[in-house]
Amino acid sequence: MEEFSKGQRVRIEIEGTVSLTVDNTWLQVHPDGYGPGTDLSLSLKGIKVTLLDPPNWPPQVGDIWEKGGMEYHAEEWRRASLTDVGLVLQPYSHRDDNYAYSDQKSYMRNLDDFKALNPVLVRRRDL
Repeated sequence: MEEFSKGQRVRIEIEGTVSLTVDNTWLQVHPDGYGPGTDLSLSLKGIKVTLLDPPNWPPQVGDIWEKGGMEYHAEEWRRASLTDVGLVLQPYSHRDDNYAYSDQKSYMRNLDDFKALNPVLVRRRDL
């Protein structure tokens, strides 16, 4: 075990779940493996926060993911050549009961942009 001295510079990493944010300047985190009442409140000044993969990552065909009230349906994407196959996450509008192609972005192949939204899996379908 390391011994620490006053004045030492350190890097601290905490894996957990965000339980509260305040104007993107304060973050309340519940560290993984700890019981109730152990949330940590942190000022984000001088702290580097890296998003981890969302639970149940990566998306699978038939999944429904959600972010900001918009659902994204995971479907197989295939080019006419039938050799180029991938996954597309299409935004779905329940209001219009169809895919919201015109005003929402679809995510294909490299899903890093979609992962950066930090989406939540709503339902995983068994196909």
